Amino acid sequence: MQPQYITKQNLIDTNVDLTNKDVDTLLDQLNSLLEERIGNEITLSLNDTQIEELVALQDSSDDDVVADWIEAHVEDLDELIENEQDILIGEFVELDGVIDNLLT
Repeated sequence: MQPQYITKQNLIDTNVDLTNKDVDTLLDQLNSLLEERIGNEITLSLNDTQIEELVALQDSSDDDVVADWIEAHVEDLDELIENEQDILIGEFVELDGVIDNLLT
């Protein structure tokens, strides 16, 4: 199960109207996209040797070992995650507003 970085409360706090939305599916999709973006940013922050190490770990280890390796090798991981989360929520809020305006 993937971590839930973006929660229903995050969306409520940014004034997203959740009426008539399948919130669970929406959160799954947003968190899946966020995981992908975080993975891309992690990859960009690593050198070639580190990428090879990470790929080898992903092929042979469990998620906890991989997560520990990432925490040890990615500077400012928490900041990277928070930035990507803020960007994605901002994009969603903007897009949701545009869609709402088109429907009214």
